[in-house]
Amino acid sequence: MDRKEFTLAMAHALQQRLEDVEVTPQAVRKNNGVVLQGLLFRRERQKSAPTIYLEPYYERIQRGEAFADAVEEVLSCYESCSRKGEFQADFFLKYEEVRKTLVYKLVNYQKNKKLLEEIPHLPYLDLAMVFYSMFDHPQVGPATVLIRNSHLELWKINQRILYAEARKNTPRLLPAELRSMSQALEDVVPASHKLCTDLHVLTNKAHTNGAASLLYPGMLKSCGEMCKGDFFLLPSSIHEVILLPYERDIEPDSLRIMVKEINDAHVQPQEVLSDSVYFYSREKEKLLVL
Repeated sequence: MDRKEFTLAMAHALQQRLEDVEVTPQAVRKNNGVVLQGLLFRRERQKSAPTIYLEPYYERIQRGEAFADAVEEVLSCYESCSRKGEFQADFFLKYEEVRKTLVYKLVNYQKNKKLLEEIPHLPYLDLAMVFYSMFDHPQVGPATVLIRNSHLELWKINQRILYAEARKNTPRLLPAELRSMSQALEDVVPASHKLCTDLHVLTNKAHTNGAASLLYPGMLKSCGEMCKGDFFLLPSSIHEVILLPYERDIEPDSLRIMVKEINDAHVQPQEVLSDSVYFYSREKEKLLVL
């Protein structure tokens, strides 16, 4: 049974159990073009409909779990969501209620070209700044919503206004965190690529979408002061970047190989930021792609 067959079979089985709910297969495009298969559960007269992703259940089927058991688990997950109540997002219709929740993150430009056609964004080197709303809903808990072009039309604002708001909110809601990685070197860098130098990781307090903290006003300059000079910036994931003080005997090509190997072996496809290596010139106060 392939993924498509599994999704259709799961939708049919659940539809038989949920007569008052329409169960529809749903392919959802995530970061870096990753498409997740899910099921959309829509009840009549409800404004919102939960989506349950099926990848974890499909993997269990591949390991030998019975299909009937997977059906029961998905059904239990849906019933748990239903007990929390309907997600009421009426506040999202009004810009004045949303604007203080708007923040930004960094994604790979090339891997998200199709998605970027539908969402406001600002190019940055080989990356793109995109925007989302981050809020705590009383019924469903922490939630995020990616901002699309249609939202700007609804709110009657332009991208300049969106960026100005997110530029203020992101450092406030997601403060930067810069910490040493000298003790965690073994967990981050493969043995074949050990580097005899001091590493630091830059992220945010939430450790989510923390790579964007390099865009905070004055952040790269502060990192240069901490490194006492120029430094390489290695994109660990969309959640963090690694700072490596510049040394003449470090070859950028070896760093690129290392970044690519780590991305391929240790980072989830939807969490990869870039295979590039960056260099910060303290004199020029500028970040460059090598």
